[in-house]
Amino acid sequence: MQEFCKESVLWMHTSHPNVLELIAVNIDPQTGALSMISELMDNGNIMDYIRVKEVNRISLVRDSCLHHSVN
Repeated sequence: MQEFCKESVLWMHTSHPNVLELIAVNIDPQTGALSMISELMDNGNIMDYIRVKEVNRISLVRDSCLHHSVN
């Protein structure tokens, strides 16, 4: 739960043209499942995107890590 909260706060304060805005967080009252909610993108989630598109996964991870280290 603590990691979820940290990631939610980080995302909430992130402003970048390639990163979607965090709309809401949710805790399912029956299961306790945690979720972060953003708008739906044309290419779906990241797993769908890399399955369909020819993506340099190393660059994708590097850029993501770079973003996290800067913020």
